[in-house]
Amino acid sequence: MAKRKARNQNIKNQYRNPAYLYGSAAPKREYEQPVRRKTQREERVYIGNKRVAVNHAAYRNQQKALHMNGGYVAFLAVAAFISLLACVNYLKLQAEISNHNESITAIEKQINTTKAQNDSLEYSIDSYIDLDYIYKTATQELGMVPATSDQVSVYESKDNEYMKQYKDIPKE
Repeated sequence: MAKRKARNQNIKNQYRNPAYLYGSAAPKREYEQPVRRKTQREERVYIGNKRVAVNHAAYRNQQKALHMNGGYVAFLAVAAFISLLACVNYLKLQAEISNHNESITAIEKQINTTKAQNDSLEYSIDSYIDLDYIYKTATQELGMVPATSDQVSVYESKDNEYMKQYKDIPKE
């Protein structure tokens, strides 16, 4: 049992800090940096003419990122082609929409022009109507008689309506 205790004490002492010395006037020891052995996993990487230390896992990930197999390239090509088709289709739709908007604007201008022409023609037709001539023809040639106040009934509209009147109605 004593041998076992001594062996355990020796093992414990191996792992303790060897720089620690008991006492108050203990000199500080200078230690050399441990020499790092090159492992098989370490790779030498040069950027320009300068050597750069690289972690093996990081280096392996970089190498995997640079490597593309045929399936990956085919997938990227198909995805790029589909994206290209979608972009071309989108541009075609945008062009159609702008063409439709232009045609709608042109048709609206044509409608407004036609309405203005109709209004001016209607006004010119109404201006040629001579109400005195109509009254004379109705009373003299057709034998019509003006209505008396007993025959006139007034109608009041509850809706507000708009009416253009170009001339006053002649009163007798």
